[in-house]
Amino acid sequence: MHVYFYNKVKWLSFIFIGSISILVILPIFSIFNISYNSSFINNYVYIFNILSFTLWQALLSASISIILAILFAHSLNRQRHFIGREIIVKFLAFMFVVPTMVIIFGTIAVYGFQGFINSILTFFNFNKMNSIYGLKGILLAHVLLNMPFATRVFLNQLETIPYQNYKTAEMLHFTSSDYFKLIEWPLMKQTLYPIFILIFILCFTSFSIILSLGGGPHTSTLEVAIYESLMFELNFVKASSLAIIQLIFTVILLTITASQNLNLFMMQGTRLNFNHPQQKIKRNKIFDFLIISVLSLFIFTPFIMIIFKSFINLYGWKIVTQSYFYQAFITSVIICFLSGTISTTIAIVVSFLNFFLGQKNKYLKINLNVFTNIILGVSPIILGTGYFILLGELRYFSVSAYCILIMVNILISLPFSFLIIKEPLKNLLQSFNDLAIMLNLNKLDYLRVNLKPLMRFIGVSFAISSAISLGDMTVIALFGTDNFTTIPHLIFQMIGTYKFAEGSALTIILLSMSFSLFLFFDRHAKN
Repeated sequence: MHVYFYNKVKWLSFIFIGSISILVILPIFSIFNISYNSSFINNYVYIFNILSFTLWQALLSASISIILAILFAHSLNRQRHFIGREIIVKFLAFMFVVPTMVIIFGTIAVYGFQGFINSILTFFNFNKMNSIYGLKGILLAHVLLNMPFATRVFLNQLETIPYQNYKTAEMLHFTSSDYFKLIEWPLMKQTLYPIFILIFILCFTSFSIILSLGGGPHTSTLEVAIYESLMFELNFVKASSLAIIQLIFTVILLTITASQNLNLFMMQGTRLNFNHPQQKIKRNKIFDFLIISVLSLFIFTPFIMIIFKSFINLYGWKIVTQSYFYQAFITSVIICFLSGTISTTIAIVVSFLNFFLGQKNKYLKINLNVFTNIILGVSPIILGTGYFILLGELRYFSVSAYCILIMVNILISLPFSFLIIKEPLKNLLQSFNDLAIMLNLNKLDYLRVNLKPLMRFIGVSFAISSAISLGDMTVIALFGTDNFTTIPHLIFQMIGTYKFAEGSALTIILLSMSFSLFLFFDRHAKN
């Protein structure tokens, strides 16, 4: 271990573990304290209905997303000179940083009662589609949100297959099904299980989509039930009991995936300079064209409709002249910037600690990894509920809400930042640490020399963390007031009051902010 960090690294690790423990345990303790000896837990029928729908919609959403992602990635991999392929692949990466409220508004713009599809049906004198609200709306939004991410991960896997494998298969006269079963599927199968579980967890803990598109109590999930118990019923006992049930299930799901170690965030695939041997077969070309065209339309149409509606309803842009818009915009930028900066900084420090502890104290290193990722098992609604109860009347002060919102967003994004930075820093230090000792570099030079090659990953970490914070709707839904709101929260209010013209203008602004972060992310990912 480097001499500069030898005496300090252990204490920094203890401080970090202790801080994370306090920030996570405090709200959980307040939840347990409220629900202790509660008779609500005996309300089996209500709990069973809520829990069964939560699991069912998550299972359906994850399954549909994975199946479509496999088909999409397979076709994109085979048709490497498809017109617009590069734009499609870029957009798949962009979808990872698109805020949930943009997805919701885009889903309504296409499939809602006054949406694009119903406009076409009306033009041809067909009956309109029934209400989008309910399970079908939830599934559409979840698939639109998660399928592009899964497609990009699968495509990354397929793009690592060497040319020699395809050449050998061609010499052995493999059929199209042989290529898939013997070359491509074994590689995709390696990431199938962890991606499915990850999407399942995201859908299980989904909040904004269920709240906006659920349509009523019969399609309520644990997250929404917790929110309604706090905000509408003021039933802290009920909210706490439901939060405990959610916590148990998310910890179980997190435990299932604990052994998986995937780098899902390096979205720069390998540049492919050779043609797929099966791409020119006529039936393959027809199949791939249909798959790529249909799924690309599914992904692109909501965004096209958001832009279209914002320009045909220009009066909606008057919202940008309102004082509450500027307040929401400034609040969103501050929370986004602070959360991204602090989360990335902590991730860098923890990655340094992770490397040095690996050389000296394996037990502390394991605990450090566990505590960094423990937040994945504690959803924002659980943290928000705990602090909502814990703060009492202080929850209504903007300063308290600011602090809680930033803190929760940092905790949420920290595992992703850590995952992005940990391995590159470890590889860098392994190759440079001994040389630094030999050269007897001072502390400042040691840090500067190590951090400079990491700027690519630091930039990616900042962009991802900022994007997660920018699109957050869970905590602000609990702590938001007329004097304290964000752009996603404003969009939710516009949807709730059917002010779609104003909502489309706000969605364009939020989408532009997200796209700026994506360009920042993409530039650093390539450099």
